[in-house]
Amino acid sequence: MGETGIRFDSVAVAHDGNVVPDALDPTVGPGEAMARLGPSGSGKTTAPRAVTGFVRPVSGQVLLGDRDMSRRPCRAVRGSR
Repeated sequence: MGETGIRFDSVAVAHDGNVVPDALDPTVGPGEAMARLGPSGSGKTTAPRAVTGFVRPVSGQVLLGDRDMSRRPCRAVRGSR
């Protein structure tokens, strides 16, 4: 993966006791866009929330370039103090 792309490596997030989504694995390169379609509760909002640190994966990693964003709190991602 390049310097600034986003990669989901087998990402799963628990929400209300359910793991959603199950093993998310897309890669979005610099300048690319991704659309995620699915029914309510399928994890469409969860993926960007995992990148920004609002939710933490129960498994897998969210990589921004070579940086693991999976365990960073959202304040660190946003640069807030």
